[in-house]
Amino acid sequence: MGQPNRDSDSVSPVPSDTDGDSEVLPATPVDCKDAAAPVDPDRSTDSASAPSNPVLSRESAIAPDDPESGKSSSAAPATPKLSRGAAIARAACLTLFPLTFILLSNTGIHPGFAGTAAEQVAALAADAVRWRWVHLGLAGGSLLGMGVLFTLTSLLPRPHPVMRAALALGVAGAAVLTGVFALEATLVVELAQACVSAANSCLSAANGPFLERFSDLALDRVPLLFPGGGVFLAAIMALAVMGRALRALAFRESLPLTIGALVLFLYGPSLHGPPLGLPTFGLCLILAGSGALAVRLVRASI
Repeated sequence: MGQPNRDSDSVSPVPSDTDGDSEVLPATPVDCKDAAAPVDPDRSTDSASAPSNPVLSRESAIAPDDPESGKSSSAAPATPKLSRGAAIARAACLTLFPLTFILLSNTGIHPGFAGTAAEQVAALAADAVRWRWVHLGLAGGSLLGMGVLFTLTSLLPRPHPVMRAALALGVAGAAVLTGVFALEATLVVELAQACVSAANSCLSAANGPFLERFSDLALDRVPLLFPGGGVFLAAIMALAVMGRALRALAFRESLPLTIGALVLFLYGPSLHGPPLGLPTFGLCLILAGSGALAVRLVRASI
């Protein structure tokens, strides 16, 4: 018997890559049912919008951005994004309101009169120009105080009945202050000048009771000054406390505003006192809190 043919039983060699031929793989069969399966749009949308890390996404959604450090912190107050003009206008109200009262009410700029009632009325008539401009400036400062109230209210995240009541009463108090200072700048000066320039001067001793009453109402116990100023200061305290409770104000903003308004309220908001007395101290505290808030608003608008 002959030997079997080994060449017919051997496996043909596989062509190598060096021969220039590549091995062809069979195509994978496609299931037509899977290809034609309908796509659930809700499921695809949910999967596409699902966050890769739900823990980090939840924390970033809860914690607002810190306007100063740029870090997320739940304790940082949220600062509204204002236009440059709106931020500067609000910052001007926040800073010029306390500055106006500091400069015009508790310094040598405000006229001060001593002596008898007749001497005080005569001195007021002689210094009528300065008296008029100082009290017109205080009337303008009271209008700036309205801007402070609106600014504090706009920072609160949601309306509240207490907030609305505080804003309404505060604006009414600031309007009363504006009217009182306007009358001091106009009517009081005119009456003092008329009294002095009269043919038969009313500064005589016979008119002592009238002069006492006039100087008391015009210089010392000005009508409606305490009610208007008291309501206005109470509104600032209420809005500052609410702003901190709702995390709309930082601690360095709300605390000086609250303590400064409280000092003026307890002193009696006549705003007339020694240069380094309690009224000046309270106004400086208000300036510290409102100034810090003004800086934050301007920085957020840049």
